[in-house]
Amino acid sequence: MDASVSQQVFRKVLEAMARPGRIVKLPDVPLASPTSNKYPFLILSTLLDHEVGFNIVDGRIFGGRESDLKKRSDSDSGPISDYLSSATGSREVSIEDADFVLIFGGRSGSAIGRVKRGRLEYPDESATLIYDVDEIGNDLFSDGSFLIISGPGMPSGRNMAIKGIDESEVEELAKANSQFPLGLDIIFSDKTGQVACLPRSVRVRC
Repeated sequence: MDASVSQQVFRKVLEAMARPGRIVKLPDVPLASPTSNKYPFLILSTLLDHEVGFNIVDGRIFGGRESDLKKRSDSDSGPISDYLSSATGSREVSIEDADFVLIFGGRSGSAIGRVKRGRLEYPDESATLIYDVDEIGNDLFSDGSFLIISGPGMPSGRNMAIKGIDESEVEELAKANSQFPLGLDIIFSDKTGQVACLPRSVRVRC
């Protein structure tokens, strides 16, 4: 990916992370991604390098159940894993060791409980989750999940709707981010290039 495009994407992700729950738009640039939604790969192509590892959780295939997720061995490399490794120099690792976790299908089962959330001495040693979702908005979708976000700089809270994520997944995310400074940074990326972020400093409920 062109360096100028990478810088644009990085700035947009930083803007979204600095303004939790606010929707920003990624640049629409050509990218031969391994799935129909190219935008999570624009983000990962910017964030990944040879010093970090990633993991892929595909709720579309495995149904999001822990027993099914375990069927995928840590060394199992599909086209998505191969694409990310080739494009970034990063490598696929176990979910417990991953710095970035790409989640399809809007559900990960109890896999979130295995993702690293940092330590009190080094809370920044936590993972970032990137969700490939259908749509992000400010109003509730008929078949979506409604998130209520609160935290620093949001005295009255903020609302966000996501189509393509299970409500049970939102509950798992709320649980994972209930003990700041430990927690997970979360990026939602939809099929139109919209992105919204939830840093581990915010609280989420549905």
